[in-house]
Amino acid sequence: MEQHNSDNTLTIELEKRIINWIESTCKELVEYPNEIEIKTEKKIKGNGRTLIVMINCNDKDNGKLIGKHGEVISAIRRITVSMLGTLNKRINILVMD
Repeated sequence: MEQHNSDNTLTIELEKRIINWIESTCKELVEYPNEIEIKTEKKIKGNGRTLIVMINCNDKDNGKLIGKHGEVISAIRRITVSMLGTLNKRINILVMD
């Protein structure tokens, strides 16, 4: 039981670090960094857990976050998946309109 609590604490800390990394990275990429807003939602489906990260920004910055052919947001997704490592967790990152 104690191992489960420490695993859960580790997961929560890792989620916080990932969300902070996403926010700081997005702020570096846009023209209006003060308008970046991150919201999260957790979903449990079967044995897996999914963290949904929704990024709101100024309309003029949507293209900068998505990038040509989605390359920028895809790179952010790949890095966050790597940060999750072997945990039984998924992440979905959305740039909101």
